[in-house]
Amino acid sequence: MQTLFPGGRNDVKFISYFLNGKCNENSNSSALSKVESDLAILAENGSVLEITEKKTLKLSSGLIFKTVAKREEVMKTKRKTFLVRDTLRTRCRIWRSDGKAVKPITVFARTILRVKQTNFLWNIERFSSLESGHDNPYVINFSSKHNDVTFKVRVKEDDKIVIFVKTFGENIRFLKFKSFMTDINENKIVCGICEVSIGIEEDAICTLPFNKKYLTDNKKLYLKNDILSLCCESSWCDGYGVNEIDRIYLGISSPYISNPIISNSFTSGTEAKLSDNVVNLKEDFKCLYSESIRSDMKLKTALETSNAHKAILSARSLLTTDRLQEFVDVPDMDADSVRRMLLFVYTNALEGLKWESVLTLYAAVDKHDMMALNSSCSSFLKRNLCSSHLCDVLALADMHTDRDLIRAIQEYAVTHEEEVFTSNEWKVFARNNPTLALETMLRKWNKN
Repeated sequence: MQTLFPGGRNDVKFISYFLNGKCNENSNSSALSKVESDLAILAENGSVLEITEKKTLKLSSGLIFKTVAKREEVMKTKRKTFLVRDTLRTRCRIWRSDGKAVKPITVFARTILRVKQTNFLWNIERFSSLESGHDNPYVINFSSKHNDVTFKVRVKEDDKIVIFVKTFGENIRFLKFKSFMTDINENKIVCGICEVSIGIEEDAICTLPFNKKYLTDNKKLYLKNDILSLCCESSWCDGYGVNEIDRIYLGISSPYISNPIISNSFTSGTEAKLSDNVVNLKEDFKCLYSESIRSDMKLKTALETSNAHKAILSARSLLTTDRLQEFVDVPDMDADSVRRMLLFVYTNALEGLKWESVLTLYAAVDKHDMMALNSSCSSFLKRNLCSSHLCDVLALADMHTDRDLIRAIQEYAVTHEEEVFTSNEWKVFARNNPTLALETMLRKWNKN
């Protein structure tokens, strides 16, 4: 059995992983009391981002990997790298420690968390009379009275206004919360965006940017009819939507999960039918885009206008609600990049890629924070690196602070050092980007 602790088990600063198991009584392996194991976090293409040292697992007691990765990096600072499409990919390898041979087997499993979401307008009446320590609650009710989520606004003793959350649901453990305060002209002011692990105790999740005194002194701007208006968006996990083994391969598989190399495999009729349905759905969405069927909005570049659908773009997080209008200008992208971007939004595929078009698309989608498409462009650039292109891509990756791509380029430069560092392109690059060039050369030195 394997259990992941995104919020940490003994140290909240780290993601932890617990592994335990026992031998099959019919396997004639009763003498086997322990195995060896390691754990890795993988990028979308299967490459290793973080890996633990190999450890010994006693089958009778279990093994805890306490410090797999820093939670702050996974959830925030390196989220684009670790959580592509909001998915954490892990690999656990296990070896026998008794010296006996065993036929390799690879098991692919997945867990999909069930997420509930609600948006609500929270009007706090008679705000100026709200006393210190007094709560103004907002309760979200479900079918079970023991599964409520309660938000509370409280004025603390130091006059700060804080939002608390408390849940009575045993399965509700992680919450995303975003809030806006609206003034009398209905302009939105961001109060806070947070992701927190919650328990049965009250947790402070957000502090408003203004204290009570400031709001009451400026009630003509913020408190229409003495009402504090908050627009809140909240989502939380309350259990598993899917928690199962997808498939099992007998033999050795590639570390690249998306393209396993297998000696023998079995695919059920249900899986085959599901695969066919996905292909058909992809073609239907491609037709929906290319034929502009019932399109209700247009994206305009300097030279071309493309048709699209508000619902599709919103679902794929390309547009926020305040941009859902009939015409949207994208002056920072050329027509070809917009076409490729839209095709990816509808089909999750990039077709007929060329080096120059990927460079342009990478720069554009990074600006618009499209993580999945950005990752696909980055993977293409890594796969097609060569010495003649290296300097241009390194400068582009540095401009967009893509440390993962920078690291891959620097590794390529060190591996092909004679070809790269003696070229005229590198000499020009080093003069224009001395810090980045020095960092790359130091990587070569450290490797030696």
